[in-house]
Amino acid sequence: MQRFTPHALALTLTLLGGGLAYGALSGAALAQTTVTTGLTADTTQPIEVEADQLSVDQATGVAVFSGNVRVKQGELRVTAPKATLNYTEDRSEIQTVHLEGGVTLTNGVEVVQGQDAVYTVADGVVVLTGDVVVTQGASTIAGPRLTYNLQAGSGVMDGGRVQSVFVPGSGTGSEAKE
Repeated sequence: MQRFTPHALALTLTLLGGGLAYGALSGAALAQTTVTTGLTADTTQPIEVEADQLSVDQATGVAVFSGNVRVKQGELRVTAPKATLNYTEDRSEIQTVHLEGGVTLTNGVEVVQGQDAVYTVADGVVVLTGDVVVTQGASTIAGPRLTYNLQAGSGVMDGGRVQSVFVPGSGTGSEAKE
């Protein structure tokens, strides 16, 4: 495994990137709402991770960034108090990234917030949980869990009551599926 510096680390993993334009229903919906966005991953961009502290356990293949964690990839910015990177068994690639303690993802236009996020690198799926809110302009969609496939550019907000507010003329999409 590589040596890490405590303040900056360029990683070659796919996290999140791109634009977000989601479909939302006015009012509230029970069950699930399909969220379609332009959110994709650009695997050519390096990822920079900054934190107050880094702890690496070579035996288990776990690297933990803690304290004011900031992740940057292209236009995407992610902040969280803690990020845990789990490597594959042979330690050659990152398997999952777990961000916890209040996660914010933004590309400067859209914002996604939740309490926790787990990104599985191999299948390109990120799952945000805990009071998830997607905001684009004045429009929002909120629910307990957002499962988003970065390769397909779509996801599902579910896990309980889903509420969305679409503000006409705010430049957001109006397509939603239940």
